[in-house]
Amino acid sequence: MAANLSWAYQAIDKLAQLKIILGDPDGLYHGKRTLTRYEMAVMLARMLDILDQRYAMKNHGEHGGGTPPDMTNFATKGDLNAVKGMIGKGGNGGGTPPDMSNVATKGDLTNLVKKSDLDLIRKMVAEFQTELTTLGVDVDAIKKRLKNVEDRVSKLEDQWNKRLKINGGFNTYVRGNFREDGTSAFRDRDGFVVTGGPGTSGSILADTRALHDLDLNLKATPNDNTTFEANLTVGNYLPYLGGGFGARSDRPGTKVNQDQATTLWSAHMSTGVSLPILGSTGVTVGRIPTQFGAYTFKTPDQDSYFTNQKTDNGSIPTDGFRGNFRIQGINFTTQAGKVNPVNYGFGSANLAPAVMAGAFRGGYVGGLTRANTVGVFGQSGRVGGMNVNQFAGGTANFNVNVLTKFNINASYLTFGGAAQSATAGAPANFDTVNVMAADVSTRLLGVTVVGKYAKSDTMIGSKNVTTKNNEALDVNGQFGRGNFIVSGGYRNVGPYFGAPGAWARVGSFQNPTDIKGAYGKASWNPTNRIELMGSVQDYQGTGKATGLGGLTTNDKIANIGLGAKWQVTGPSSLEVSTESTTYTRAGSGVKPREMFTNIGYRFDFNPASTFRLLYQVADYNGKGNAAFNGSTAGTDNIQKGGVVSGQFSVKF
Repeated sequence: MAANLSWAYQAIDKLAQLKIILGDPDGLYHGKRTLTRYEMAVMLARMLDILDQRYAMKNHGEHGGGTPPDMTNFATKGDLNAVKGMIGKGGNGGGTPPDMSNVATKGDLTNLVKKSDLDLIRKMVAEFQTELTTLGVDVDAIKKRLKNVEDRVSKLEDQWNKRLKINGGFNTYVRGNFREDGTSAFRDRDGFVVTGGPGTSGSILADTRALHDLDLNLKATPNDNTTFEANLTVGNYLPYLGGGFGARSDRPGTKVNQDQATTLWSAHMSTGVSLPILGSTGVTVGRIPTQFGAYTFKTPDQDSYFTNQKTDNGSIPTDGFRGNFRIQGINFTTQAGKVNPVNYGFGSANLAPAVMAGAFRGGYVGGLTRANTVGVFGQSGRVGGMNVNQFAGGTANFNVNVLTKFNINASYLTFGGAAQSATAGAPANFDTVNVMAADVSTRLLGVTVVGKYAKSDTMIGSKNVTTKNNEALDVNGQFGRGNFIVSGGYRNVGPYFGAPGAWARVGSFQNPTDIKGAYGKASWNPTNRIELMGSVQDYQGTGKATGLGGLTTNDKIANIGLGAKWQVTGPSSLEVSTESTTYTRAGSGVKPREMFTNIGYRFDFNPASTFRLLYQVADYNGKGNAAFNGSTAGTDNIQKGGVVSGQFSVKF
């Protein structure tokens, strides 16, 4: 066969793999043997007979219609209603789930031809039209038969797309804490006090938690313009994070076992409408996992010891609506809703678990510190913020070509909520936060450059609370060549910056404010099995709020991380890392520090199931500074302990 027909060989090979072609004239398919044009024509003629048989209709209707393959065992709207009924009956996970053993899977359409395959067949018929005519084949009839098959395939694909599709995942977690003799408590990497269960010793087995989290993801397309998606979660992992079903179990004096909860994490419908002026608009209504940006609206990862697809990415479940439209080349997103219908997240004796504005978590600041009552590390009484209840706003995204291509994203969001005062009886701090932000990204000389700016004005009623020293600036770049990647930047976060975002973690600190300085990280693969990693963060105080106990430019935080990963075998890997954070207090003469050393192991049984194991040692030394005691005792200068965690995950 001529060289310019090499595509036909590839087509034959693909169609044979799909079992659309059974073989050449002797009944076999010899992939490497050169076929004549006549043999190709014979195979095409036989193939059309096979397709007719595969898509034979019991009845005759419009476009060759009739009864498609039996799809009675596919999921239906009734199955979804049964799942909804289970939620209504259970409350806390009760109710008997429907029998989903006969629900359709992706493999149910394995042997059905696709429209793209029919296009390939049609091209081959046109190429070998002469040979088919020689065989006595009516080519015009073949084209009509292909059209009939295409109509039937279109109907099947439409039915499949409208069916309810179900997938999900299951995670089971085990965590144990241990303390060395003489240590009454220590703080883990998430900033939580670890004391062990009441009356326990320092043994790992004496303070162990078993957790689980089952995700059921549902997706249906009732028509070409509407999509419904939902996530139903069952388990005790969300309550463990500090939701309304019990305090986090590794905090002192709390129960060992967590309550079970059935949570509708997300449930939303998306459709398209045509509106005056706005034109074609996409609308999403329901419970929508939402985030806008690190310095605008995003929740920090509450748990660094386990991975979870819902809580790790920073999205916040919100009940409301979202609209997307485009005007003059600018993409707009508008959204409004109630925040945190799923009650999990930050929690302490002072604050209910929720999405917080004007607050950060740190191991040495008594929990959460509000924006306009800043204090040096560990200063007591600096607890407060705003519990975000609702929000409204939007973003505009567009490209600008000036010498190079810039992508610009601008946002304005307003948040309302319940003020949390620093001390009992103190006046409310603020009940509104308005955040204005802009991000710019481009690529210059092989370096990806991103600049971020945000400003958060706070108000109480109609009165301004903070309008200055409440800005955040972050400029960073990333460069990669071969097996080496390096990134770094400069960050300056004002003492009164109070957006409900998630912008940085330094040791056990999350969302530090009143800091400025550089950060960076690098990774290098000297071989295809070994990766070396390093990171650094070097901050000092801004010196803009010293009159209110803010940091001076001589107060510093230095964080260094080193790690190595070894791909032991194809499915297994071993990782060793260490992270050290040193705090320098001006005039104190001491440098308290915290250190976490990790040994991690991962084994992938297959692409759908993974096992992870982590052994972490926490080592604190307050150097005699009570603000860095690291425990509730108030007198401990040295705390040593650790965490052992295991996780098994499966996707389906």
